This record gives sequence, structure tokens and C-alpha cells, in this order.
Amino acid sequence: MSEQQPTPTKTTYQSPAQPQFPSSPPAPPYGQAVYQAPPKIRKPSDRRDLITAGVLAVLAVLTVNFSLYGGFSIGFVAGYLAMLLCGGLYLRRHLERITPYGLFCLVAAVAAGGTFIWHNDPFAKFVGVIGISLLVALALLSATGIGRQDGGTLAVLRDVWHIQLAAPLTHMGTAVSAIFLVKKGDTIEKRRCGGALLGLLCALPVLVVVVPLLISADAAFEGLLQHTILDNLGEMVISLLVGIPLFCLLYSRVFGLRYGLDKKEPSPTAKGKGVSAMSLNTFLGTISGVYVIYLFSQTAYFFSAFAGILPKDYTVAQYARRGFFEMCAICAINLVLVAICLWLSRKQEGKAPLSTRLLGLFVLVFSIGLVATALSKMGLYITSFGMTRLRILTAVFMVMLGVVLVLVIIRLFANRFPYMKAAVVTVTLIGLLVGYVDVDTFIAHYNVTAYNEEQLEELDLDTLSLLSDGATPYLIELWDNRTPENTQQLARILYQRLEAYGDVRYEDDKYVFTMTETMDFRHYNVDRFRAYTLLADRAQEICNTQLNIDSGYYDENYYDENYYDEDYYERY
Repeated sequence: MSEQQPTPTKTTYQSPAQPQFPSSPPAPPYGQAVYQAPPKIRKPSDRRDLITAGVLAVLAVLTVNFSLYGGFSIGFVAGYLAMLLCGGLYLRRHLERITPYGLFCLVAAVAAGGTFIWHNDPFAKFVGVIGISLLVALALLSATGIGRQDGGTLAVLRDVWHIQLAAPLTHMGTAVSAIFLVKKGDTIEKRRCGGALLGLLCALPVLVVVVPLLISADAAFEGLLQHTILDNLGEMVISLLVGIPLFCLLYSRVFGLRYGLDKKEPSPTAKGKGVSAMSLNTFLGTISGVYVIYLFSQTAYFFSAFAGILPKDYTVAQYARRGFFEMCAICAINLVLVAICLWLSRKQEGKAPLSTRLLGLFVLVFSIGLVATALSKMGLYITSFGMTRLRILTAVFMVMLGVVLVLVIIRLFANRFPYMKAAVVTVTLIGLLVGYVDVDTFIAHYNVTAYNEEQLEELDLDTLSLLSDGATPYLIELWDNRTPENTQQLARILYQRLEAYGDVRYEDDKYVFTMTETMDFRHYNVDRFRAYTLLADRAQEICNTQLNIDSGYYDENYYDENYYDEDYYERY
């Protein structure tokens, strides 16, 4: 019996198990960083967002038009107040309780608009626009509570920058794209507006061809477009080019506030131990020592301004101008130096060392003395030579600087004193007072009155000619009481102002003035309207006198602005 062989078994090849890789990419080698873009925020818009966006877009374009082509007068005020109201209604449920400080900023921003309606000073309007923007930002910070601090310190400058520009630019993509997104259930979809936009874009090239043909075919249609669109095409294009970016900025700001895209950042904590008191005291002490020596050596020079005594070989102009601007620079430098030293010092219970604060106190008190002396010098200068814009504005700046110095002194010994809030309130009140009084009107009134009362020996008519419409009533007063010596110069000044409101043509051997300036809603301003009326009443007198001067027939010893006769003047 043969031995049975075992049946061989069939074996199959099995590949080794495949390693399982994670779905995410492998970690980078040690020491290498990988940038990961932040997730894009997608926010849908509701009906309230769309209505606000539409209203703000229209208001932004109109405000730009009223401002640029209306001279920042009543049209600008109406536009910015309407935008302010629109933003307030949009955020009414998302604002915290406004504080008295925030309410003051809001009321002051509204009150500042009155200066644009009352006066027509271009520089004051420029400062007013900046001031209104800052006050609205401070009111928003107070009402929303998104600032780093409560606004009582210099940190408020960072918060103003954030709420006015940084945050709107950051949220602009989210806010603008939200206009085209809608939430349906749990998903966010695009609104069905692509077809309408495509149709609009396709219609534009067709209209470029069709509209000129219609204009050529029909005179009525040509007249309609000529008076509504074609005559104002450039104005409309500029308004859109500036107004649309302004709308994007404003809408992004209110959209971010409504949906909480701004997170309140915690107040920064002090890092490190700061600079030692010895170093800071040595620095401030050295500067203080120089100031002490300077005071002793120059006491008679500086404080003689209070008694009106001039140094030897100095004129009033040299004495006042030199001392004034030097002291302005010293005060500004001292304020910055003390602020830096207090910021760098080692804090003890939140306060700088007493020795450092005392040295800072001396420097600030010295600066206040310089402010008082500088103002006294400027008073001497104004009494001798009259007022100008530079003299008044620099004097106002020194008053504001003196207020800030006093507030910083209080902060030295009262750590919780909100010196920035107090500075904002004080500077705003001074600014509103100066704005409503109007620098140009005040200068013209003072100089003309002082000249009539013989307090000024000479009246600088060239200075008056550079002032805005607020000075026109006082120029007319001089014209009504003119003398042969100043008639020629007054006629030239008033004639130039007439040309700003109309056309002067030579017809029938005389100048004929025609008012062409339109006082529409955008341009209306109290000073402008008053100047317009006064110049129109005396236009023919001014034109006749100017014609005599241009023709060479004017004689200081005999003139008659209402009569022009070549032979008559040749006989005299």
C-alpha cells in the first residue's frame, strides 16, 4: 500500500496593509510656521439692512454734491444731519445707554452745523468738518462701549482711529457683500439680482448709440436732457465717484456695530517695571534747571510785556512776534516731554513717583507762565497794528494749550481724573464760540471800529480784502463813509467782490453789473446772502467809481461816483 501524498494547498499573495493618512495635511517641520487665512465672514442682510443701505447711498451722494457744489453751507448741514439720523435709527436697538459725555459730543456735533449756515469762512468750515467727525466718533464710542477705555486718557485717540477708519475698512467686504446675500433656512444664498445687473450692463452700450440719435431727432427731448443731465454731467459723475466710497465707509461702520463685528478690547496692562525714577528725575531736573536760569536771566525781557515796556532797540512787531512763536514751541515741547516721562515711569499704585510728578509740575507751571506772557505780547501786537487771522487763531490755540496744561497738572495728582474728556469739552466749547462769533467778522469789526475811534493810526485794507463774506458789511460801512484817500482801494476791493457774484460788462460808455450767482438751497448762507444783498444795492456806485479809475479820470480832490463825463473830468 503506497503512502498517500498530501495535497498541496494553494496560497495567495496578500499585499501589506496600506497606511491610513489623515485628511488634514501633515504638520510642518519644527520651527516652521504655516499661515492660515482667517475664515471669511458671510453675513446675510435683511430688509432693514437693505433699506438703510439704499437711504445711506442716496444721502452720501447728495451730501457730497451739496458740499462740493454748494460751498459747505446749508446743503452740507442737511446732508450730514440726515445721515446721522439714518444711522441712529438703524442702530437704535444696538446702542447702550448714552452717557452725559457722549450726549454732549452728539449735541455739540449738531450745534457745530449752525456755523456752516451762519458764516462763510473756508478755514473755519475745514476745521468744523474735522471737529464734527471727531465728535460723532466720540459719541459712538460712548454709546457702543467698544472703546479700549472710557475716553478719559490719550488712549481715546486710538479708539477714534479704530471706529472712524480702521474698523470700516476691515468690515467693508463683509458689509457690502451682505447686500447681495440672503438667508433661507439654514443656508446663505445670493440674492436674485444678477440678472438685473447683467441687463443693466447690456443696456448701457445700446443707450450710448440710441440717446444721441434721439437728441438729433427731437428738439424737446434734447432740451429735456440738456437741462437735466447734460449740463450737470460732470457734477453728477464727481458726486458718484466720491459719494459711493463714502457710502461704503459709513454703511460698513453701522453694519459692523449692528452685528457686533467689533469686539471690545481689554485695557492694556503695564508690562515691565518702567524707567527708574532716578533717570527720569535727572532728565526733568536738568531741563528744569535750565528753565530756572532762563527765568532769572530773561525776567525783564519776558514779563515786560505785562507793562507794555519794550526792550531797547526793539519795535513792537519784533518784540511780540519773536517772543510769541518761541513760547508756543516751548510749551508744546514741554507738554510732550512731561507726558512721555509719566508714561515711562515706574508706577506705584497706578501713579508715578511723587518726585517725578513734582518736577513735571514745575515744567508745566513754567509753560503756563509762557502762555500768559505770549498772550500778553500778542495783545500788545494787536493793540498796535490791529487783528489778522494768524494773530487771532494763534492766540486761540494758546488759550486751548493753556487749558490742556492745567488739566494735565490736575491729572498729576488725581490719577482718575478724565483729563481727555475735560479737554474735549473745553476745546469744543471754545471752538463753538469762535465758530459762531466768526473770526473774519470779529477782525473786520474790531479793526474798523478801532480805526474810526482813532485807536489805530492806519487801517490795513489789504488785510480786510482777504477776509470772507463776514467782512463785507464793514467794507460797505467804510464805503459809505469813504474819503478821497481810501476810495480807490475800497472800490477795487468791492469791485472784486462784485465779480464773484455776477458779470461786469462795458456797455454804453459805462460798466453794467448783472447778478448771475444763484442762491439756491445748497449755497444758502447768512453771511453770503447779506454780502450779496449789500453789494447789489451799491453795485452801480462801485462800478462807476471803478470805471473812473480805470479810465484815468479819478481825482482824489473831486469825485462823483454817480456821474461819468469825460469832458467834465477834463475841465477839472
